[in-house]
Amino acid sequence: MNDAIRFRVAGLIAKPDAERVGEVLGELQRFLASRGVVIVPEADTAQLLGISAGVPLDELGRQVDFAVVVGGDGT
Repeated sequence: MNDAIRFRVAGLIAKPDAERVGEVLGELQRFLASRGVVIVPEADTAQLLGISAGVPLDELGRQVDFAVVVGGDGT
């Protein structure tokens, strides 16, 4: 029996002015989707992905199992 937790919904948050952020977001989106993970982008991040609907940052945590932040300072 497999008792592993299955993450089904991922939040995406990006620093919009980070170098290559659009490219990295696209790769991440394809990777997660290929594994059956639904993507829920933060509102500003949705614009970077060319998606019209995003979720306000203060609501994102209630809708996702985990979040990935792209373009931070690495701390």
